[in-house]
Amino acid sequence: MREAALVDSYTSLTGSAKIEIDGKTVNLSGLAPYIQHADRAMRHEAARLRWAFFEHNGAELDRIFDELVALRHGMATKLGYENFVGLAYKRMRRTDYGPGRRREISGVDPGRGRAAP
Repeated sequence: MREAALVDSYTSLTGSAKIEIDGKTVNLSGLAPYIQHADRAMRHEAARLRWAFFEHNGAELDRIFDELVALRHGMATKLGYENFVGLAYKRMRRTDYGPGRRREISGVDPGRGRAAP
């Protein structure tokens, strides 16, 4: 239940964005056409406004993320996983590949987020 509440908090916070651009009020998804706009100044403004939203809400987003990582790591270790990666694959019902195969395909270690040795 705590995990769902944290995910809901994140979704609610990011979904609450009301960003004024080009005389319109849009949410984060609504910025997409402006971020891809032909005019460089418009793209720059859209990106600036997007990052301003995250900067303004950074402390709360960090709190949510920190709690979610700690909670998920604790869940995973209690179930015998090294970290949340293995549990996440299990929860997604991935039977075609797991962290090891992903590492082979991409060269990125999914548990560490960087190139595999």
